[in-house]
Amino acid sequence: MADGHEITCPACSATVLQRVAGSRYVVCPVCRAWLEIKGKIVAVGHATGRNDVMMLKPGMTCRYDGCNWVVTGCIQQLNDDKQAEEWMEYKLYCADKGWYRSLVEYRGHWLWTGPADASRFMTTTMKVKGVKRVRDREENVIMTQYTRYNQRTLPVAGEFATDVMRREGGGKMIVEEYEHAPLLLVKEMKPGKKHTWNAGTYLKPRQVARMFDLSIWQLPIRKERIPAEPRPLQRFSNVWLFFLFALLAVLVVPTFIAQWKPEKYVLQESYEIKPDTGAWAGVGYAPISSRLFEVTRPGALEVTMNSSLNQEWLEMNLSIMNEQTGTEYSATRTAEYWDGYDADGHWVENKQEVKASFSDVPAGRYLMSIYPSSGAHRPLTVNVSIVECALLRGNKRWFAGLMCCIAFVYFLYQNRENLAEG
Repeated sequence: MADGHEITCPACSATVLQRVAGSRYVVCPVCRAWLEIKGKIVAVGHATGRNDVMMLKPGMTCRYDGCNWVVTGCIQQLNDDKQAEEWMEYKLYCADKGWYRSLVEYRGHWLWTGPADASRFMTTTMKVKGVKRVRDREENVIMTQYTRYNQRTLPVAGEFATDVMRREGGGKMIVEEYEHAPLLLVKEMKPGKKHTWNAGTYLKPRQVARMFDLSIWQLPIRKERIPAEPRPLQRFSNVWLFFLFALLAVLVVPTFIAQWKPEKYVLQESYEIKPDTGAWAGVGYAPISSRLFEVTRPGALEVTMNSSLNQEWLEMNLSIMNEQTGTEYSATRTAEYWDGYDADGHWVENKQEVKASFSDVPAGRYLMSIYPSSGAHRPLTVNVSIVECALLRGNKRWFAGLMCCIAFVYFLYQNRENLAEG
């Protein structure tokens, strides 16, 4: 990967390692001289960057995007408009491809960038509410500009293929940055030269730690969010799409089931229940029984009971028995009706209609019995209807709730790295 050619610094006679044959500039690790290689080494300046903030050292290797990379150099970048803003930029080289890439660390955030063909971007920027935007044809996204500044470069360590000090331009360069998280676009405009483009992406600290086999605690802690950082809701649209499909299934699937096994009434009768004054425990109601009815298809059986109540309650113990097998299905439901007036006005609590559902009832002849009890001391009417192959509406609500839970879990899974890093 690296040539490992040793050269001698003309300023201090120290040994300087040149890892890449194509490097033209080297920083002496001893005297910090900025050396230019033109057949022989010529001392041309002094590297003034801060090497005490250098996290990745020249010679460290990693693997990313299917290539093996070696850190060849490190430079300190400054925002010349705001002197307090500074960041570290590491130069990486892939010997197999002959590529150079940059890994930028800014306040604990990491950005991977590399040269991009200017033809993939629109040559004119769009002004939308005063904000510049650039269309990236390759990624099919619109990048929004979020900063513009004068950049000054100070080499720190290692070697470089180009004059990153930009001595002819005073070491400065105008930079515009655009983002469409996690994608990043950098437009560099050098004095007297055409602008160049660099495209890249946001890397999470855990990714960088895995690349260089480091502990995440060895990396700088993120101090704030930056525009290129993916947000926790970055993939919310996928979850929303999943939820819409689930909701569509809740609404559409029962329709297909209804076409395949349509509902059918097997019993529709009205009964009058009268007080049984001969009951040993006081006033009660005599039980009622239906005629035998035929369930022709196996499936869900739904019983609806509607009673005529007024300021009363009625408890009904329901029993449905198979005439041939003696199998019994039972449930207890309480109907009631209350109304009145209070400080908020008229109120009503109406539960005259109650339902009981049995999910898996085989075909056969059945007898229904109801054992009523109530605080009312007057005859009451109960209308009973039984439907076979019923579409249980309560299951739809349960299924919709389940889909919501699955969508939420899916959302957490899709954004697990964002949430863990947040």
